[in-house]
Amino acid sequence: MKLDLHTYLRPISGDYSPLTPEQAREVERLVGFELPASYTAFASDFGGGGVFQGEATVKTDDGRELAVFTIFGGVALTPSVLEDLKAHPEWQEAGLIPIADDMFNNRFLLECRTGKIHFIEYSEGVSRAFEVAPSFEAFVERVEVVLDE
Repeated sequence: MKLDLHTYLRPISGDYSPLTPEQAREVERLVGFELPASYTAFASDFGGGGVFQGEATVKTDDGRELAVFTIFGGVALTPSVLEDLKAHPEWQEAGLIPIADDMFNNRFLLECRTGKIHFIEYSEGVSRAFEVAPSFEAFVERVEVVLDE
């Protein structure tokens, strides 16, 4: 079942400022890849990103259930895909775009080369990464939300 993001997200900062073509080109310039059409469509609607209204989780192919706190567009004041990329040149070099996080600031990253979504968990000075979904569309489709009462 496709998740209706308009139902489950609320804007991070006032409204959903759509990602402009100029901002999309800046992200593409930083990572050296064209943005996947599905992510561009999302960011055009939810450019400022959103916080889930309730507890959101995403399931991986191997059965892990990961919390998702915010999902990013390109231009939010906090968090900002552009600011995040500038703070992490290693992501730029690898063609990775931050698309979401959990409550602990761990990141979900879109790998532009393949379209896959990865999760990077930072714990006790060590990071580990693993694949979450084969595409941005699959990531969104796998998100389940239990609404706040």
